[in-house]
Amino acid sequence: MKFTSIIDSFSGEYRWLSNFWIHDSVRQLSVEHHYQAAKTTNFQDWLLVMSAETPAKAKRYTKSIEYGGRISGIRPDWLDVRVPLMQQFTREKYATNFELREKLLNTRGSLLIEGNTWNDTFWGVNSHGIGQNNLGKILMKVRDEFL
Repeated sequence: MKFTSIIDSFSGEYRWLSNFWIHDSVRQLSVEHHYQAAKTTNFQDWLLVMSAETPAKAKRYTKSIEYGGRISGIRPDWLDVRVPLMQQFTREKYATNFELREKLLNTRGSLLIEGNTWNDTFWGVNSHGIGQNNLGKILMKVRDEFL
């Protein structure tokens, strides 16, 4: 596909593309809440992450998973399921929020790149232009599904 423009950062006017954007205003949930909670291996930890006040706190709670903190550990198949789960959570974000779905559809023709300065080369592209941009690819796939 040929792109007519590039959105290379999910900030500013495109902040709503970020996983940290609250898309469920009733429950104050984001894709990040769902994604981080999906790492957990028991309901108590899942509930802790899902009830986090902010997406950043949800992410911080799961940091202790990786370093042996109070959360019991991440699911053993995490590396195998993280991309399909991110796709599912991203699809749900736009399927359940008409306003965001319309905004996503209005990016038609744009290459979406999750540019970042925190050196995430799996989900995005770092400030040196290195990265797989898996989140950007998922967003474009979901966008195409709604066309």
